[in-house]
Amino acid sequence: MPKLVSEKAVFRRVEDALRAQGLSLRACSSKAARRVELGRYYTVRVGTGYVDSTYVDLNAWARDLNLLDPHEHMVPEDSGGPRESQG
Repeated sequence: MPKLVSEKAVFRRVEDALRAQGLSLRACSSKAARRVELGRYYTVRVGTGYVDSTYVDLNAWARDLNLLDPHEHMVPEDSGGPRESQG
């Protein structure tokens, strides 16, 4: 039976893994002007603030980083996201 994992929990797992690589995972508010440019999730380099990746597929990245077990499935949230940026 699949185990459901909230999008927020998956965000935190990916965020923790990327921090070790010098990256910070960010969420862009659905109302932010830069959402079209950045996507819902994006990464920036710690220390420089340089945008490293845009339109991050949170579920795919979690799977690629082995942060979700095969029996775990992410439950998407309706809108917004953790630590939303207004920029």
